[in-house]
Amino acid sequence: MSENKKEYYLNGLDCADCARKFGLAVAKLNGVKKAEVIFAANKLVVWGEPNIAELTELALAHSIKISVSAAAKQEGSILPKIYLPVIIGFLTLVLGIFLPFPYGEIMLVLTVVVGGSTTFVKAFNSLLRFKFDMSVLMALAVTGALFIGEWREAALVAWLFAVSHWLEHYTAAKARNSLQSLMEKVPEQALLIKEDANVLVPVYNIAVGDKILVRAGEKIPLDGVVAEGSSQVNQAAVTGESVPVAKNQGDKVFGGSLNEMGALTVEVTHIASESTMAKIVRLVEEAQNKQSKSQTFIERFAAYYTPVVMALALLVAVLPPILFNGGWHGWIYNGLSLLVVACPCALVITTPVVLVASMSNAAGNGIIIKGGAELEALSRIKQIAFDKTGTLTHGVHKVEAVLSLDDSISHAEILSLAAAVEQNSIHPLALSILEEAKSEGLSLPAVTDFIMHNAAGVEALVAGKKVWVGKLRNPLSKAGSKLWQNLQNGGNTIIAVEIDSKTVGMIALADTMRSDALAAVAKLKQRGIAKTVMLTGDNSAVAENIAKKAGIEYWQAELLPEDKLKYIKELQNHAPVMMVGDGINDAPALAVADIGLAMGVAGSDTALEVADVALMADDLTKIPYALDLSKKAVRIIKQNIIFAIGLKLLVLFTIFPGWLSLWLAILADMGANILVTLNGMRLVSLKKANASNKAKACNGCACSACGGANEKA
Repeated sequence: MSENKKEYYLNGLDCADCARKFGLAVAKLNGVKKAEVIFAANKLVVWGEPNIAELTELALAHSIKISVSAAAKQEGSILPKIYLPVIIGFLTLVLGIFLPFPYGEIMLVLTVVVGGSTTFVKAFNSLLRFKFDMSVLMALAVTGALFIGEWREAALVAWLFAVSHWLEHYTAAKARNSLQSLMEKVPEQALLIKEDANVLVPVYNIAVGDKILVRAGEKIPLDGVVAEGSSQVNQAAVTGESVPVAKNQGDKVFGGSLNEMGALTVEVTHIASESTMAKIVRLVEEAQNKQSKSQTFIERFAAYYTPVVMALALLVAVLPPILFNGGWHGWIYNGLSLLVVACPCALVITTPVVLVASMSNAAGNGIIIKGGAELEALSRIKQIAFDKTGTLTHGVHKVEAVLSLDDSISHAEILSLAAAVEQNSIHPLALSILEEAKSEGLSLPAVTDFIMHNAAGVEALVAGKKVWVGKLRNPLSKAGSKLWQNLQNGGNTIIAVEIDSKTVGMIALADTMRSDALAAVAKLKQRGIAKTVMLTGDNSAVAENIAKKAGIEYWQAELLPEDKLKYIKELQNHAPVMMVGDGINDAPALAVADIGLAMGVAGSDTALEVADVALMADDLTKIPYALDLSKKAVRIIKQNIIFAIGLKLLVLFTIFPGWLSLWLAILADMGANILVTLNGMRLVSLKKANASNKAKACNGCACSACGGANEKA
């Protein structure tokens, strides 16, 4: 549905619930196929051909300004528009309380007008659409208080709601800032290299293939490849890695990274809208719009809850005076207090705030979580299956040995033949063999009739002889078998080289394990992961060697992609499973697992599409961090729901003895909104807390060497 996709920028969104309702209304317009409001980015995304006049009119009905320009996001501060009514309302309220009649009453009415103007406009627009939201509840409460002569109460409620409205705007802006900070990590201009001079131009005017100059101390504006120069580059903004990485000619660099030392000439490989950072921001925006199960439940609950509360408030106001000869004034007042205190705002905002905070936090640490449902599913993971190559290991094999099993053929000839046949293959092992032949300066003979056999090997004709490079197909001599076995036991992957169906040599390649694998697996066990498994297409000896080094108890070797898929399904019969892989040959297993986590997203578009969670760097220690973040997020959502409901019930019980006043009701509602928001925003600073705790928890070991493997639980 990418065709006819349009983006608009919004001003005036009060809360995530308001954003959701506006999105639903836009989706019903003529010419609109689908619409989404991304609250965290103040953005409306529309698929189809909407009528601009109708769209603008609808936005105004929701008290929202709409623009096609991104500059609208920065249009003034949100604070003066709401802060001014709060200040003026406070002054008129104080004057209204202390001035004599009729001046005091005039000031109180002025407080209602100033403090409640936005509320009354929204309530009127909501009633026109037969929607009963919190603005309607508050407008009814203020109007009812005026009707029964409670002028001071009406003014105080209107002013307190203006304060609540301002605080809601303020905390929403704070939540958005965590996403906005991601966007601001990429410069808006770049120094374009031209023949006559270097010109500073907007990044959106730079095309693929253009060359830009990045001086020491400057941020890299766009993704590209180093054409000239060398430097140390801090990629923390993209990958979450704080340690600078050496960059030389031919190396990839990412927009948003900081060039710390020498000048770099970078050849642009992606335009601004398709850069890695743009993808991160886009994924985080989309993720924050994907609802979790708890959020979906709360919104359904609120849809029924509000009309029920209005009916209950009416009964409280009317039934006692009619049935029990109660005083009308007192029971109407109680009904109005019930309207205010029962407002579901705190319940509705709790989950979106937590999602915004936690997903922005994760993105800032190089972890992309694709939605609320995925965030919740992460917290339930009890088993983790790892791919080997490119996940637990670096995925770059090095030729360790080239052995000839035929006295008439030298080791150089074995390597030359193998490289000649493999030059038509893109398999990682083939590339390693070619690299070794190149480093030895070997010339490669011509080949014809190249054939690739999936997951087995390749063959071709070389000087009229059929040469096979791949899995062992024919029995070896006793000495050859022993040699093969010894190399395998040493953790090597062995490639057989055949000439006319006779095995004449073997090539041993080794893949080194990631330095952080042992520490990551140890941390996962500390966090209650009951079972860790390694799944690989490599042979059993290599699988056992790597699994033991990584501290993984179980492994399955010589698996095809469909075998990994079957094994993941078997694991799911016992507990929720996460699959960690590179997102290419592991795609089926990643897709079927409860959580698919892809490594190295900075270099793999496939990973972004298939996985539920993606790491922007090949850092396995991010996995325990993601689990911690998800568990904390789910715990905070539960805390907020329990607190919001508990406070409502507690305050409701004070209505019937007559202890609850209107101003106290709105103060309780406002307090609940603020507390659940602040509780959710704690997730923004989660990493700092972990970093400070690490120094205390470490067992006095050399953490740079062990990667924190000795860290206490």
